[in-house]
Amino acid sequence: MPSPLSRLALLLAALAGSNFASPASGELPRALWEARVVNAPAVAPVLSGDTLWVVGTDRKIGSHAARTGDRHWRRTLAGQAALPVLPGPEDLLIAAGAPQPSIALLKRADGEALWSQRLHRTPVGIARGESLVFVATGERVEARRRTDGTPR
Repeated sequence: MPSPLSRLALLLAALAGSNFASPASGELPRALWEARVVNAPAVAPVLSGDTLWVVGTDRKIGSHAARTGDRHWRRTLAGQAALPVLPGPEDLLIAAGAPQPSIALLKRADGEALWSQRLHRTPVGIARGESLVFVATGERVEARRRTDGTPR
């Protein structure tokens, strides 16, 4: 049985419109599943466990079952995704750029926002710790409380 990583490779190829051929036959491989995203992915999809997150240029984030492609949920973000989703055990951190630079912590199970905080500049990097999240915006790195996103 193919691993979730090999399935993800097929999905990414399908999303990118790639035409790679099977070396033996020259035929295009069939995708194990496809999920319709209204607009092209804005950042690389992220796989964590058996869940795949896809963020489109329409500012929507979708959570999908990696093995089947079934959509768990879909939400609209405040701004265009600036970086890939950063999943944790129970939540996921996402950073958005224009028109409203922000960071948000969403519930992993249903995408509900636990909190969202506006930023002065578009984020260029995010990281998470046990009690803090970190946001790099150009020449600054900010530490924020993981509980509510406020500056430490």
